[in-house]
Amino acid sequence: MSARFERIYEKNLVEIFKVTPNLYFRKADLMLRGQCNGAYVVAGDMVGVVDVPTLEGAHEIVEESRLLFGHPVSFIFITHGHGDHLDGLPVFLDQGVTIFCSERLVRQLPEARAADRATVVGVRDRTSVRMAGLEVECHALEGTVHSPWDMVIRVPRDRLLCTGDTVVDLSILHFHSANVENWIAVLKRLSAAPDELVLPGHGDIYPYSKVDECADFIETLRRAGERCLSRLSAEEIRNISENRINEIVSGYLSDGEPDAIRIRDSAGVGAVRELRMVLRYLLYRELR
Repeated sequence: MSARFERIYEKNLVEIFKVTPNLYFRKADLMLRGQCNGAYVVAGDMVGVVDVPTLEGAHEIVEESRLLFGHPVSFIFITHGHGDHLDGLPVFLDQGVTIFCSERLVRQLPEARAADRATVVGVRDRTSVRMAGLEVECHALEGTVHSPWDMVIRVPRDRLLCTGDTVVDLSILHFHSANVENWIAVLKRLSAAPDELVLPGHGDIYPYSKVDECADFIETLRRAGERCLSRLSAEEIRNISENRINEIVSGYLSDGEPDAIRIRDSAGVGAVRELRMVLRYLLYRELR
């Protein structure tokens, strides 16, 4: 979908697209450069950036902001605490920026809290930021979703949501620290917003229907995981090995059940990995 928008920059496997006069999608490369996607929010002489991947990526963001918008970064919005979204933060701590993140993530950022020039704002529920007349909303999501620290950034004027990894391409969902049931519930609540576009942490620009699509797909994975779990005895669950988990998942995905077909078709090469992570989550819940 990014092909619909003007590409204003391309360098170092980074592409920047003008989505609206205030919003720019920074599409980056995870596999080769370890960088998540991000975004620039620009209003007047103020520049905000969504997520700061890797130290190298952060230095690139400093250069891009001055080159494209003529001003340094003044606000940083962090969607969650995984490294490919915040490892570049130290680059900005001596530059007088204001950092917004979920209140729960603040505890994980001792360097930022101790910085002389940076200000860290922990968002408990919702905070509105005014950038030269442009309203930017930070919504800390309730409970553990993709991670324990998820926050989405909304620009009401442009009807656009920056989601981090809460909504991403279906082939690269990650469940290492997720709460599957809460993730589904939160996405269903988000889907009611009157927005039009999603700027994800990984993938492309999506229509807002991607929120519902993501919720439905995670629900499919959960249902498939429960189907796999139902085939195990209590003793097998207690003593299950990683090899056995792989066998169960591969076996399930090779059959003709509708959910197995949908997972294969939607996640492609990520199908086994994603169902394996969901099954691990369900096994952990069962054993607690």
